[in-house]
Amino acid sequence: MRSFYFEYRLAPGDYRAASYFNNFGLKRFQGAFVVLAWAGSFLALALELAGKAELTRITHICCLVVSVCVPVLVLDVEWKIHAFKRDHCGKNAILRKMIVTEEGIRQSNQGDTESNFLAWKDLLKVFELRSQFLVYRDARRVTVLPKQAVPAPSLEPLRELLGEKLGEYYVRRDGGR
Repeated sequence: MRSFYFEYRLAPGDYRAASYFNNFGLKRFQGAFVVLAWAGSFLALALELAGKAELTRITHICCLVVSVCVPVLVLDVEWKIHAFKRDHCGKNAILRKMIVTEEGIRQSNQGDTESNFLAWKDLLKVFELRSQFLVYRDARRVTVLPKQAVPAPSLEPLRELLGEKLGEYYVRRDGGR
């Protein structure tokens, strides 16, 4: 029976990468679309303000909403990253443990009296990025496993197990590394 044991503390950079991916990268090209929509909306409003273009009332409102909401979303992500650094780094860093087996994934955090077991059928999706694995229990709850916590000899067997157990729900976005 294949079994992988990982012990790690989540670094702010890993939390940042997971947060931005979760908000802007779940779907392919989602981040690019958000940036283009924001830039287009901002440009349309600037052209209207300069008298070079005339927008309908509804288009004007849509451009205002997009121009304001995208920066607010980025600020929200940055605020959560700041809170993570404040609450979960340095002396407050939590030791996390993850065991991946043929049956599923068991997770626990330092200080918890119980561990959390997720059978493969209960996982929504697992993304492999350049520096981490993101394990989605549902659309809102994700567990980050930094690749630096995965010993090099375990990386390929772990990928094989994830592929076998999750099929199309294991998605590699690591550029084939």
